[in-house]
Amino acid sequence: VAKMGSQMNYTVGVDDGGQTLAAYAAEFGPKVPIPYACIVNKEGVVVWTGSPLMGFDTALAEVVAGTLTVEKSRMREEGKKLLEQFVEAVRAGRDEAQTASLAAELEKLDAAAGGIEPGMKFNAAAIRQQIRFEGLQQEYARAVLSSASGTNVSQLEQQLAQTAPKGFDLAGFKTLVALNKTCNDYFDSLDGKRDASDLPKLTKAISETTIQDPRILMQIAWSIL
Repeated sequence: VAKMGSQMNYTVGVDDGGQTLAAYAAEFGPKVPIPYACIVNKEGVVVWTGSPLMGFDTALAEVVAGTLTVEKSRMREEGKKLLEQFVEAVRAGRDEAQTASLAAELEKLDAAAGGIEPGMKFNAAAIRQQIRFEGLQQEYARAVLSSASGTNVSQLEQQLAQTAPKGFDLAGFKTLVALNKTCNDYFDSLDGKRDASDLPKLTKAISETTIQDPRILMQIAWSIL
């Protein structure tokens, strides 16, 4: 800290043997994200732990209002685990009858905990629809990347348009997949996996992209590097 000087002008603590973390994290299990935050209520009880980037503000407002208890936090943690099981079951292709008991249990927990995810109500049908839509996105991306026939891609586009949730940017998604295809072709041309005569055209297409997503741009930059 002394060496860093003004670059580290904030409080730095050393947790001797991990005792403090063990005490704060004991109530909700050993899973500790980074960064990690705890909320302590007026009685000095840890009522919430987790990432300050996910659900912290909502939980803090509930603690201040006196509506978040240890029991409610426990129910939410249990609900999150069950929700993971439900999502995995739906993704595995199990029918509604097989996932009905999980859905019913989640609905009860959701109501008792005031929302497994605060401010959101568990909706089994909506989750199934979302997972189906994600599957269609993956199918479409694979079809484009593998240069599948135009008919197949067109059919998948129609299905995407019909099942897309409100506010989904379908045009932006298609542009992103097309850019991924261009990048793949570009690197295949550099590696000799395809005709290099397309390199000038592919280079131009990548350099003129209008996509602003920093994750995609970083991926392209790292690949080139």
